[in-house]
Amino acid sequence: MCLTIRVNAPSKDAARKKVKPQIAEKDIVVYKVLRDNNESPYQNFKYKKGTEYYRYGPRKFGRTINNRSYNEYEVQIEEGLHSYREEGIAIIKVVGWWNRKVVKMIVPKGSQYYISSCETEIVSDRLIWY
Repeated sequence: MCLTIRVNAPSKDAARKKVKPQIAEKDIVVYKVLRDNNESPYQNFKYKKGTEYYRYGPRKFGRTINNRSYNEYEVQIEEGLHSYREEGIAIIKVVGWWNRKVVKMIVPKGSQYYISSCETEIVSDRLIWY
């Protein structure tokens, strides 16, 4: 699963420099899609309620940059903890899957995060499942 951010820039390097993570000024409520056994559907990572999760390694997100058209690039954030900003969007993602559920989590204050171009997805370096 990748989060995509579209930017207008004259070059790949300029696109890379334009896309920087934001810092959460307060806790952000998000919604995560999990399997019924509390594993993430893409990475098979097991989540446990009451636990704070950190993205592995240094606070650096993996990024791929693709040229879409003249002066338009897609920056794909590949690493980090993926979730949705709205419960309704997360619910749409589980429709048709018999073993999926949506759980409420928090991106804690001080976390680094990106928001997708369509503003529905968020990738952060920390998540808490209360």
